[in-house]
Amino acid sequence: MLASLLAMTSLARSHSFCYYDEISNEQICNHCCYSGYEHTDKDFYLPDLKKSFCSKENQGHSNGICDGFGTCQCAPPFIGEDCSIKDCKYNCSYNGYCSVEFPISRCMCSPGYFGEYCQFRECLNNCSWPNGNCDYDAGICECAMIYNPFENFREWARWGGEDCSYLAAYAAGARQVIWWGVVVISAMVGMLLGYEGDYHSAEETVSGVVK
Repeated sequence: MLASLLAMTSLARSHSFCYYDEISNEQICNHCCYSGYEHTDKDFYLPDLKKSFCSKENQGHSNGICDGFGTCQCAPPFIGEDCSIKDCKYNCSYNGYCSVEFPISRCMCSPGYFGEYCQFRECLNNCSWPNGNCDYDAGICECAMIYNPFENFREWARWGGEDCSYLAAYAAGARQVIWWGVVVISAMVGMLLGYEGDYHSAEETVSGVVK
């Protein structure tokens, strides 16, 4: 009687069950067994699933072997006393911790990281979208180009700053100021050199240079 109780305790601890086949008169055992979910290569997190014990009618699934001392040795990536839990991928990229849950563990990412296994990095303020796009591999913003407000096919400058929130000032009169400055300087040079002509002639002379 005591031996039977010890055997039953050992089987319960190792999540195994055995029964005798009435036809073959053989003892059939299923070690490290669980029931309630069948893992696949395309597993994803499923909350609130319940696990049940195996039985002769419900033989369940096994992802490990018994080492003979009442302990299951699980095949990777399975963990747990009965090897029923799939471990987190890639150690959560070392950017978070693994929450061990049946049937599939999930990564709880540190602030600034996201993804199934915390493999992506967030960008500051989401790059002030649509001022820029985030490179989630590096966590760096790629800022968009700003175009000339009067000639919207001409590039002016990119949005600036770590989060693409800085707008470069556009001086609409800068081109005219430069143009008239060249005209005045050219006219003065012409007078010094004895240039014969009026102000408008000097203006025509330098117009090609500015354009």
